[in-house]
Amino acid sequence: MTKTTIKRPFAVFDIDGTLIRWQLYHAIAEELIKLNFLEPADVIKIKKIKRTWEHRVNKSAYEDYESQLMFYIEKIIKTIPTSTFYDISLKVFNTYKNKNHRYTLDLINNLRAKNYLLFFISGSPEIIVKMMTDYYNFDDFGGSHLIEKDNFLDHYSLRMTRKNKADLLRKFIKKHHATSKNSIAIGDSDSDIEMLLMVETPLVFNPNQKLLTFAKNNNWKIIIERKNVIYELEAINGQYVLANTK
Repeated sequence: MTKTTIKRPFAVFDIDGTLIRWQLYHAIAEELIKLNFLEPADVIKIKKIKRTWEHRVNKSAYEDYESQLMFYIEKIIKTIPTSTFYDISLKVFNTYKNKNHRYTLDLINNLRAKNYLLFFISGSPEIIVKMMTDYYNFDDFGGSHLIEKDNFLDHYSLRMTRKNKADLLRKFIKKHHATSKNSIAIGDSDSDIEMLLMVETPLVFNPNQKLLTFAKNNNWKIIIERKNVIYELEAINGQYVLANTK
């Protein structure tokens, strides 16, 4: 007699800005700057464009800052000893592991109680994503891949592509014999769109402009968490209405 495998529903979570109230790869980059891995002239450029974002000079200021930060980190990546990168990642993990958004943490606890498979898929370094996975007792994870050569980082992309996130999720579904029925995904940026498209219930959390526009065009639920209040918005008859506050 063939044993029947019971397929479990799954939920997939972004981390940066979705579970954790900051960007882990930004925090790692800032630690590298403190340790003087970057040229002083490059640090000046980064600080200048960061001020542009902090002062909300234009709508693309955050994306511009993020892009430039990653550009300069990748520029010096081969000068970073793997052990140093691990120590920095551990420091950032310990600093931010409990700085959660309440909505997302409650969602994790509720879904775990319902026997959901839980996955992290993040653009942050896989070394810190694994730390988060172990800490939150998730079933699997994906992060930006680190390649080591002679005890130094040899190549490393600090951002994952949309295609990678979707491909990783497909692999997890197959690997864990998951079912897409009642599946859930939650993310905060346009890099999560392909992942959100793969589930029955996409949840858009504190979205950036591109994800907000896409969510509105597809009538997805939008959740906003500010200070100690959570606002849930649902599309009804082509308009978003306040569905719930917590």
